[in-house]
Amino acid sequence: MRTTSLNDPIGRLVTLVAIAASLAFLLVLAWPLTIGAVWHADDLGTFHLPFRLFQSRCLAQGDDPRWCPLVHCGFYLHGEGQLGLDHPCHQILYAFLKTEYAFQLEFWLNYPLLFAGTTLFLRRRLGRLDAALVGALLFTFSGFNIIHYVHINALSVIAQMPWLLLLTETIFRSADKRTIAWARLGLGALTASQVLIGYPQYVGFSSVVELAFAAWLRANGLGTRRGAWFDWATAKLLGIVAGGSQLLPTWQALGDSWRAKPPREFSTMNSLHPWNLVQLFAPYAFKFRHFNDETEATLPFHEFVLYAGAIAPATWAWLWIRRRDLGNRASFAKGAALIGIGALVLSLGRHGYVYPWFSRLPLATIFRGPSRFVLIVHFATSCLASVALADLLDCAKARRRFEARSLVPLLWPIGIAAVSVAALALAASFDRDGLLAREIVATKRLCVAPFFVGIASLLIFIAARGGRFALVVLVGWAAADAASYGFDFLLRHDPPLSIATLIEAEPTPPPIGNDFRVRTRNNGLSMRGMRLSGGYVALAPRSVIDEKSLAWNRFAGVEWNFAEDGSNRWEAVDGPLPRVRLVDRVLVDMHPRDSVARIDLAKSAVVPIDLKLESSTGIGSVATVADRPGKIVIGTHVDSRQLLIVNERFHEGWRAEIGGRSVPIVRTNGDFLGVVVDKGRHVVLFRFDPKSHRDGVLLGRVGWGLLGLLTAASLARETARDKRRRGDW
Repeated sequence: MRTTSLNDPIGRLVTLVAIAASLAFLLVLAWPLTIGAVWHADDLGTFHLPFRLFQSRCLAQGDDPRWCPLVHCGFYLHGEGQLGLDHPCHQILYAFLKTEYAFQLEFWLNYPLLFAGTTLFLRRRLGRLDAALVGALLFTFSGFNIIHYVHINALSVIAQMPWLLLLTETIFRSADKRTIAWARLGLGALTASQVLIGYPQYVGFSSVVELAFAAWLRANGLGTRRGAWFDWATAKLLGIVAGGSQLLPTWQALGDSWRAKPPREFSTMNSLHPWNLVQLFAPYAFKFRHFNDETEATLPFHEFVLYAGAIAPATWAWLWIRRRDLGNRASFAKGAALIGIGALVLSLGRHGYVYPWFSRLPLATIFRGPSRFVLIVHFATSCLASVALADLLDCAKARRRFEARSLVPLLWPIGIAAVSVAALALAASFDRDGLLAREIVATKRLCVAPFFVGIASLLIFIAARGGRFALVVLVGWAAADAASYGFDFLLRHDPPLSIATLIEAEPTPPPIGNDFRVRTRNNGLSMRGMRLSGGYVALAPRSVIDEKSLAWNRFAGVEWNFAEDGSNRWEAVDGPLPRVRLVDRVLVDMHPRDSVARIDLAKSAVVPIDLKLESSTGIGSVATVADRPGKIVIGTHVDSRQLLIVNERFHEGWRAEIGGRSVPIVRTNGDFLGVVVDKGRHVVLFRFDPKSHRDGVLLGRVGWGLLGLLTAASLARETARDKRRRGDW
């Protein structure tokens, strides 16, 4: 039954508090936009910002951003995904706005989109706008979604999840064929949007929630229409196909990276240690808000944020008290609890018994971070809290007053919090020099850990005893708790700065020539326009030659190497070779890893086939005409058949032309580009045009076309039926 809060003073106040808190949070998140600055902590500044700045510069200068020459001696950036180069929203933002405004808008828009979608989804389920707004507030600004802001693309995928749930329900429940056709189109389009953003792991999380919700609808008799499963699955499949321009390049980049066959332990990296369950009841029991058994914590780590707000365990207790009186909301609460518990078990990774089996599924081993399943835990806890609040508001409106003894379960969260922190302190006392002892807070602070959930339980107790205004205070407390937990970290640890300031703050190596590189994992230096032989990316390409060897560094033109011993010093590389050069001698070897040590690196090269080069009295001349992302033009003048070498990373997407004629590219020294040039003057054009992207674009057009045809056919069929009913035919 749908109710409103228009004639309910408490409901109106709850609505106002939820809206006011959400607007305040959105204004805080939008603050950098007003000063031309950006948030920049962790991956946001070390990965996303440098590559989006590169994308913005490419669009402004007419270059091809699919290939980034600034990291890893050249890198298939589009295949990496994560930037969403083919997503229309990203293309518009970075083509028409300055990078700082485009970057912040891309970040900020996720939150109102997520808030609005979650509100509509929960309102449809609960029948109360006020409770739906609170649930949306709790999920949108949860510890996960605020502290996890450093993964901007993950948020972009998550923001579309509640809208996909709304469309799923329409497909399963609607009796109107036109409505179903449009919902199917919307589901396919949003699925394609998620795929084009380029973070497949979170697309998987979203799809799991959608699938679970569809199964819940079916199990509860809310989606009995014949063909509903077929319509839903067709829309999802065509949506994935429509995202082909990102899907196929990512598949190729995966195959070219070390992640194609990661070490066995990779998939369980960042498993949630069981001690983190204490977070649910005592959020500040750890110095850095989490316990990480893999490495000592230094800052709150976004991957291990389990705290879902003090209101969460208090509302669980209320749901237990009212478990027989929740009406048609009971099944929704049970479904949310079930998927939340399942996700929590999976998040334990190697510490649990389920994830090792789960990781045997196809493609599961290429993803790390089982702890990321806590996203689903946060969504489930927000749903449960909104169900509890809807019931509390109904009881308040009916002026129900509960017996004090019936409310004893409200003490359980407080007791669990006290027991959990006591167990934590006891465990730490047995290993005073261990990680656990070093990461928990001092005893005095540990003793006040149950305070937060205690306040929430007390407010629900007061409301249940007839103090209806306590529900308004409860929502305010939930908002203050979210601000204290997430926004406190954001504002204290990541003050917004301008892009120019961030570029100036990057550690500068000694002067280098325009044709040379530096070796470092810090992508930030690329914002200065420096070329790096290393870099920080997810799908780092595999190299044939050891990248730490002197030979590889010389081939790559590395002039300075950033020491990895923590000394923050630059080490000079002996004899780096120029970016483009000619040689007339080669060693034929299909396995150059060892043979590079047997040649004069400056005068010879290792190639996989005999090139039939001609010795000459001297090496010819070579000059770079253009050196842009995805396009390199080189002029040569030789008096014999020689090999032109460019120290750009080899990739099968490169094409070469001489005088308009296509010529084969030779994989040189294991990892770089080479082309044979004959006697005379020539202009050699290298252009990056990967088949995976061309095929992906074609696949995407097929997907979009089929989605459009399916929708048009459904609408036309219904129009024809209407005409037959009216007797127009």
